[in-house]
Parts: sequence; C-alpha cells; structure tokens
Amino acid sequence: MTTEPREENAALLAKAEARGWFAAHKTAGLWARQLERPEVVNTLEGPSQAAAGDYLCRGPAGELWPQAVSSLLAKYTPTNEIDGEGFRRWVPDPAASRVMASELAGPVVVVTSWGRLEAAAGDFLVKSWGDRGNPRPSDVWPVSREVFEASYERLDDEERHDD
Repeated sequence: MTTEPREENAALLAKAEARGWFAAHKTAGLWARQLERPEVVNTLEGPSQAAAGDYLCRGPAGELWPQAVSSLLAKYTPTNEIDGEGFRRWVPDPAASRVMASELAGPVVVVTSWGRLEAAAGDFLVKSWGDRGNPRPSDVWPVSREVFEASYERLDDEERHDD
C-alpha cells in the first residue's frame, strides 16, 4: 500500500476538509472466511479484486468486501462462532475501531489501495484514526449511508481522546 496521498483523491479530500470530519467508532462485527483463490468480489461500491488468502467479509447489512489478513487482524478479534457458510464471526477491537468520517455531497469515485470504488451522495468518506489530523491521507474509503449507520456510532468530545 502506498504511503503517499493519492492524487486522484485530492479534490475529494479538499471538499471533505471544507465540510469537516467527525469522529466515529465501529460497533458492529462482521463475518469473514478466508479465500482459497483469487476472486472478484462485487461490493456495494463496485467490483474489487481479492487475492488468495484474503478474507471475504460480510457486514451487518449483508454487504460483501475483501480484506487483507493484516487489516482484519489489526481491527477485529475472531470468535468461535461459525455459520453454515463457513464464515467466522469477528468483533471490532475497541482500540482500533475509531475512524474519521465526512458525509459526501454528491456521487464520487474514490481511489483506494484496493481499487476504484463508487459512492453516492449521502454516503461517507472514511479515513483511519491515525490520519485524523492529516488533510491528505494515503488511504480513504467510501462507506454507504446504510452500512455506516448500521456499523458505526459518532463519538462525542469526551469519547474522542486523541491518543
């Protein structure tokens, strides 16, 4: 993954900075199973390529997306619960669940480390908590309004703790 800001997102990030970001944290868990071979996953934002060994994740609204092993392990903890399709339940790690989000005013294409994803007006642009003070983060991603509202809660000032 690149550590430089993506030039393709420069205008989008400038608009997000102008609108402002708010703090949120992930509250909903997910279900995931490891992929044995490369696969194109039809996400809400468009097709996304997954490598063998990546995880296919399913969120609370039934949405699917691929996620690298390192990313999943950095943000979630596995449980012993496995469903009939071989998906294991994962719960958010409270120490790694905070993000910054900005509501999108119109439809956009966001260039992420895993592909070009589409978002609609009212969806959210999300960046990692570690980039909260960075106006040009190296990676951002879109989250649909439905998924955001089912998966995240806004943090108030007391919960933000800039640690």
